[in-house]
Amino acid sequence: MGQDLHNGGTLKRSLKNRHLQMIALGSSIGTGLFYGSAATIELAGPAIILSYLLGGIFIFIFMLKLQVQIEHL
Repeated sequence: MGQDLHNGGTLKRSLKNRHLQMIALGSSIGTGLFYGSAATIELAGPAIILSYLLGGIFIFIFMLKLQVQIEHL
């Protein structure tokens, strides 16, 4: 794809039906995980916020490292 842009190619913005289905599926899974975490928050108390924060930072760093690896392909 990168080579097409260097040769004068263009990108087109569009969402196909399958893209919308994946967005909807991801949204429903995320909502289920959010509602399911209520029992964990009640059990662990305020410490769960720190746990979610550390997990989010770990995933963010992992995704940055993955991006660097993909750029070198």
